[in-house]
Amino acid sequence: MANIIRSAKSGSDWTVNELDAYNITIVSQDLAAFFGSDVLPLPARHPDLVDKVAADEIEDEDSYQVDRYINLAIDPIPGEESAVNDSAMQLLRTMGYAGRAVGRDLRSRKDIPFLICGEWRLAKTDVCVMDRNEILLLVQEDKCHMELGDPYSQLIAEAIAAVQSNN
Repeated sequence: MANIIRSAKSGSDWTVNELDAYNITIVSQDLAAFFGSDVLPLPARHPDLVDKVAADEIEDEDSYQVDRYINLAIDPIPGEESAVNDSAMQLLRTMGYAGRAVGRDLRSRKDIPFLICGEWRLAKTDVCVMDRNEILLLVQEDKCHMELGDPYSQLIAEAIAAVQSNN
């Protein structure tokens, strides 16, 4: 195998070449292997999101908004990625991952500085859940349909940046 040159790159510029250069591999796991069970509990909040198919059937306003945003994301305006981010944020908020009760915030397009190859670069999240200044969860849209990059490599760069930032 040839030596791959490591260079300081922003998270959005990461590709499989960076994963190879840093000896990072992606290992797929099924539901049972990852969670230790092949049956996950249904969410206690907003059962309309599980039980209803059409937005007109949904009674709860928050669940209705999640469905509307998801439909906008399914059929986006070409070149526009905000609908996917909006739907992820609405879903996370509705399911209780953020808000006053849990003391967490949702951020979109958050810049996370990270040190790589002795230089500071940025990783930009699509959406993240934060607890004060700590990043708890990252969401990365698969932009391959827009030919903008590799979502797995970009997510890994964001995760590395988040761990650096949290520590």
